[in-house]
Amino acid sequence: MEFHIKVGKMKSYLKYIVSCTIIVIILCTTYFGIIKWRHENTKPYDYVQEYYQKKNEIRELICERKVDEDSYLYFLYNNKKDRISCLVVKKGILSYKIIVEQSIGLDHVLNKEYPSVNFTAYKKNNYMPSTKWIAWNIVDKDVKTVWIENQVANLIDLEKDSYKICYLIGNGKKRTDLIVKIE
Repeated sequence: MEFHIKVGKMKSYLKYIVSCTIIVIILCTTYFGIIKWRHENTKPYDYVQEYYQKKNEIRELICERKVDEDSYLYFLYNNKKDRISCLVVKKGILSYKIIVEQSIGLDHVLNKEYPSVNFTAYKKNNYMPSTKWIAWNIVDKDVKTVWIENQVANLIDLEKDSYKICYLIGNGKKRTDLIVKIE
């Protein structure tokens, strides 16, 4: 009789463990499903806004460009500090991530006397060693063309100011000796 009681208790413990395991699996699956659904239905700029709200900073979107299949380039204006920020946001498995952030003041305007650009580089992903780079700066409104490494840079007009943003995206190693010409 004692043997039957022990077997009966073991069966109830086993049922309890199995039930708890099933509940934990259902809760985890639901949690990660909701996070994945939210990620799939969130735009990268929404993530950027959330990021700066947590830092109590307000940034105005100047430009958004898709760099590749899961990376986005943003130029933002911080009117409190009078700065322009360049950042790259990458789509991950469960959320977006800012992988590069660089900021300069509007007093660093690129001109013909001192042609230089800000340069930032990042890895496309951890599995492929290929590197992407972004060369960028603020230029005067009257500048027609900026050449970086013998390639025409993209120009974006800043509506509120008398400036433009020039940028060029490329592949390869990080360099600091880029050739810049202004017309």
